[in-house]
Amino acid sequence: MSYNTKQTKEIVEIIEKLNQHYFTVTDIHNSLIKANKQVGLTTVYRTIDKLQDKGVIAKVHIEGISGNCYKYMKDKESGFSVKCEDCGDIVELQCHELEHLYGHVSSKHHITINPHKTIFYGTCDKCQEKQDNI
Repeated sequence: MSYNTKQTKEIVEIIEKLNQHYFTVTDIHNSLIKANKQVGLTTVYRTIDKLQDKGVIAKVHIEGISGNCYKYMKDKESGFSVKCEDCGDIVELQCHELEHLYGHVSSKHHITINPHKTIFYGTCDKCQEKQDNI
């Protein structure tokens, strides 16, 4: 995908470096500042809106994080995220088994699920191990 301005290119480079991790506009802006890039916060917001409209990123609400979070949509495969309710880590999973659930909900209940915005909540293996050792 080609980007019109130097600032847009710099923002996309930061997003690509995040490699599928969730990020906020503040995360992007802080990364640009650390990299000594002169990009204003308003420009970051505007660019994020454009990238979302183009499907390059997806906006997601994550419980416990104030403000909007975004995810780079490099891979459009069936995936979902799991947020650990204990430590707060977010794990990205690629699992085609959920396609059956999405298909069922679509055909039987007439609701289309956006898998890129689907977040499950549970307990990660590290936190489970800690709980087991108590």
